Amino acid sequence: MTEAKPEPLSPDVFPADGYVFTHPVVRHSAMIAGYGYELETRDRVFLKARDAGDDGFGTVRLEREANVLESLSHDQIPHLIEAHLEGKTPFIVTEAMPDDPFLRGRRFFAPDFAARLALSIVDPLEHVHDKSITHRDIKPGNLTMLGSAEVGLLDFDLALTEEERVARTKQPHYFVGTPRYATPEQAYGGDIASTTDIYAAGITLFELLTGRVPYEGATLSEVCRKWHDGSTVDYRNGDGDDIPEALAFIIEKAIRYKPDHRYQYAGEMAEDLERYLASAIPL
Repeated sequence: MTEAKPEPLSPDVFPADGYVFTHPVVRHSAMIAGYGYELETRDRVFLKARDAGDDGFGTVRLEREANVLESLSHDQIPHLIEAHLEGKTPFIVTEAMPDDPFLRGRRFFAPDFAARLALSIVDPLEHVHDKSITHRDIKPGNLTMLGSAEVGLLDFDLALTEEERVARTKQPHYFVGTPRYATPEQAYGGDIASTTDIYAAGITLFELLTGRVPYEGATLSEVCRKWHDGSTVDYRNGDGDDIPEALAFIIEKAIRYKPDHRYQYAGEMAEDLERYLASAIPL
């Protein structure tokens, strides 16, 4: 399964009354989405709607994102403004966080800055997990910069609630996520939990430090082969220098193959990142 690319569309395709697009719209994964504003208040918003060609999957994802966002309240997560899930074209309206591609360019950063970014990722994750929700698609493409080292967490249309997690064990397995950041349990139909997001956060930290992912592959099967071919992870950055041992330890623990060998809670990973940043007790 390859990662789908958003398809640019004309801004006039969005069907929701009362809203106008101001940025190019994209069609992606059975939905159309983009920035716009509310006609009456002129408030800037982010809009998502079911694509006209959707066979039902887009509607399910919209409903999931609306339900999840309604249960979350965190400054680094966009809040839900309204959801219209009935009728011919369901859509949702959320807070318009900045569309900053700073983290999506496969570049690498200084260790301290990368660690601060990672800490900013696991902070909202801890809130998400406290609500018994798993994001399932943590990656730079679903992050945006809110401040000098503060990250916004976006795109909850693949998120899994506790009820869905239980129901999933009784359904046929199908892969959901992005191959390069996916866990073995996502690939092979295992239990999805907070450790799934922690793994992806570890992969993201590795990418922030090195400019690449540890298990490269355009498809899920290619990534799976990397897990099993016996190759070791290269913990050198883009300049060929070793990343700090303490950060390598954090990544190694976060991306262990078996979920019960990883950090079990986002707060545990945050504590180790804070310890590194404070240059306190070596890990």
